[in-house]
Amino acid sequence: MGIPRLTQDLAPYTETAILGQANHESEDAIVIDSIVVDGPSLAYHVYNALIRHRILEAGTGAARIPTYHEIGTAAEFLLAELTSHGVNIEAIYFDGALPVGKEETRLQRLERTRKQLEEYRSLHSTRPPQPASPQLDIDFHRALWLQKAVSARRSLPAAPPFMVPAVIETLSKSRWGTQVQVVPEEADVACARVARLSGSAILSNDSDMCIYELGEHGCVVLLQSLEKKRYKEQSAGSQIVGSCIRPRTIAARLKISSLLPLAFERALDVSASVGELVERARSSYTGSSQGAYEAFADEYRISEALQPSLNLQGLDPRTAEFVVRSLRSGKDTLQIYLPMLYEDITRDAAWSYGQQIRQLACSIWLAVSASPSGSKVVMEYARKGGRIGASAIAMQQGRDLSRLLSEVTSQMRLKSAAANEHAPMVLCWWTLAVHLVVQQKLNASKAISRVDLSSFFGLKGNALGQSWNDVHLHASAQAILYSTRILEQLLLFHKRSRDADNEPLDGLDQLVGLLGTMPPISELFVGIDELRALVSTQRNYAEGLVAPLFAMLREHEAKEAIQSKQHTRSVDDQEQDVSADGFRQPRKRIKRGLDAEQKTAFQHNMFHLLAEDGSGED
Repeated sequence: MGIPRLTQDLAPYTETAILGQANHESEDAIVIDSIVVDGPSLAYHVYNALIRHRILEAGTGAARIPTYHEIGTAAEFLLAELTSHGVNIEAIYFDGALPVGKEETRLQRLERTRKQLEEYRSLHSTRPPQPASPQLDIDFHRALWLQKAVSARRSLPAAPPFMVPAVIETLSKSRWGTQVQVVPEEADVACARVARLSGSAILSNDSDMCIYELGEHGCVVLLQSLEKKRYKEQSAGSQIVGSCIRPRTIAARLKISSLLPLAFERALDVSASVGELVERARSSYTGSSQGAYEAFADEYRISEALQPSLNLQGLDPRTAEFVVRSLRSGKDTLQIYLPMLYEDITRDAAWSYGQQIRQLACSIWLAVSASPSGSKVVMEYARKGGRIGASAIAMQQGRDLSRLLSEVTSQMRLKSAAANEHAPMVLCWWTLAVHLVVQQKLNASKAISRVDLSSFFGLKGNALGQSWNDVHLHASAQAILYSTRILEQLLLFHKRSRDADNEPLDGLDQLVGLLGTMPPISELFVGIDELRALVSTQRNYAEGLVAPLFAMLREHEAKEAIQSKQHTRSVDDQEQDVSADGFRQPRKRIKRGLDAEQKTAFQHNMFHLLAEDGSGED
């Protein structure tokens, strides 16, 4: 996860490297023709490049956050540029499990992101910033190669929460699909191991990469340093250059055994000068300092042999980590760390939605897999009010699991029940997710109006753009959608890896079929503006899909009105006339009941009410 300031410390000792084909004027430069790519670093690198591009594009206005489709396309574009210059992409590794020892660091990062969103919400208390200009197609060449700095700081929400799995999904379907691997360890470790064995350079922005033993000629090329330059004598040609860190060479220059003790000292003291760190790194560690150093060094020691094979293809990093830990741990409790969503942080946590779906996903996996874990509880770490906290999710078994499976399957059928066969699948899934959010809110007596719903889908025009109501409903629906994605991935992973003699749980194949229409992240996890645009262009289908939502809210409002009326009558009944002499007068009996119109409203299934509100407007 990186050691603060270490890359800065090593900057004076970096060397220029040419990636791929070099011209005859580059004899003194290191030439690199094969690389191993740190996948998470690649995802964050292209995102940062795109957000810089958006900020400069917006001028003084609010910048548009890059979409998942744009981020994935940018990653493809950069790899294509490297390949076209003669670079062999040997492997692209993504984390499939992080060390248990880094749990505290993960919680700190979640809390830092929570505070960032809290400050952003406070700064924009009335409504979120509204980009003034329409969304334009990104010039990826300009964004990745020509814009290296932004003149002014901007208040921005954190990076999109599903960015890394979106990049994995995009690259897995690209020409580099066979090189993409989600590994049952940190991507750092996999990169270092393969680089040491093959002699390839590592492409990363993670300073941790420099601490591993990479071999005599091992090196790390910093993603953020990449530049595309033209040949001096051949204006049409170009080459890609970058800053290269060679750990053994730098250690020799500093007269230390390796960069490991230097990194250890920097981790202990972020304010010391490099000279002070080098002097300390030359000393031998004894006593208590030896124990601390050995514990630190253990994180960066890797075996020569490859890790036991565990094919995690088709799993997002968080889902993969749950699988890996369940198969390797005998602990009674497993953990899942859910990312911060772009939500209204003053309201209920967005991840409180979809919890039943995640409960089913984890329960099924633990019930049908060969997991040694006897876990009866999964601890979910996510925002809880104004902090990051854990929620204990009880794992279901036997009849309880079958009942939960039946309930979630019924929820998934709502998508099929409301959908026209020609309706865009993205709209079908979004209306299902919003339906489940609205239903949970109503069950918890949390207000949501038809006006809010109409605004969210853009059915009445949105001259003022987005509200925090829209943002929070969007985040809550995303929690439903991503929970469903976790469920689908675990079911498919089990189906792929189970023994032929192992009978599946009754109903699983049916649920897998219902989930099989879920689009990839880049298509499904669209922003509010993109969702409204889809509703606008597919209005005929959209009106039919959202009509049951309005019918459900109208029915709820009618019930609320009746209950309020009955309460008023009850209070009136209790108010007894008192005569002048102090004696109470007898109460009149009031005949209660529903009128015919109200009775009829509750007898209809909500999907029979489509015709009543076909416009989706109240």
